[in-house]
Amino acid sequence: MPVGGGGTKGRKKFTQKGGNRHFNNEEEILRQQDEIKKQREEEENESSEDEATGASSAPKAPKKGASSDESDSSDDSDDEKPIKGVRGLVGQVANPNRVVQKNKKLKDLTFDAPAPAAAAATGGAPVAPQALNRKEREALEAERKKAEYLKRHARGETEEAQSDMARLAIIRKQREEAAKKREDEKKAKETKDAAKK
Repeated sequence: MPVGGGGTKGRKKFTQKGGNRHFNNEEEILRQQDEIKKQREEEENESSEDEATGASSAPKAPKKGASSDESDSSDDSDDEKPIKGVRGLVGQVANPNRVVQKNKKLKDLTFDAPAPAAAAATGGAPVAPQALNRKEREALEAERKKAEYLKRHARGETEEAQSDMARLAIIRKQREEAAKKREDEKKAKETKDAAKK
C-alpha cells in the first residue's frame, strides 16, 4: 500500500502544508481560564457548605469584582441550571440490572447434606434443602434419568438393550456354526490322512 493512504480514493491522509491555520486570541484563552477557575471556586464553596450543613450561618462572601446583587443572582442561576451530560445522570438513574448482594448470616444458611455435627447441633432434625435454580434442577433431572436408563439397560428392558442382545445372539450362533464347520473339516482331514497311511 503506498504511503499517503492509497486506498482512500483521492482523499489525502495528511494535510498539505501552507493551509489556513486557526489561532486563538490570548485574551480569549485568559477569559476561558478565568471562567474555569470561577466555576471550580463555586463548586468548592458549595461542597464546603454541604459539609458544614448549617454549622456557619454566615452568608457567602461576595466574589472579587462582583457586587452582592450579582452574587445572589448567580447563586440562583446555579440552582436552576440542570447539570448537563453524564454528571447529571449519575445520581438520578439507577441501574435496573444491578443486584445488590445482601450479607447472609451463617445461621440462616442451609446445606443440602448436613454434616453429623450440624445434625447434632439441630437436634437431629432434618435441614430443609436449599431451593435450586432451573439449570441445577435440569442437570439433576438429566443425571437421574441417565442413571435410571443405565439400570434398565443393564436389566435388558430398553429397546437398545434388546436389539444388542438379539445382535449378540446372532453373532454367537454364527460363531458356533463356524466352530462346528472347522471341527468337521478337521475330522474329515484326519480321516483322509488316516486312510492314506
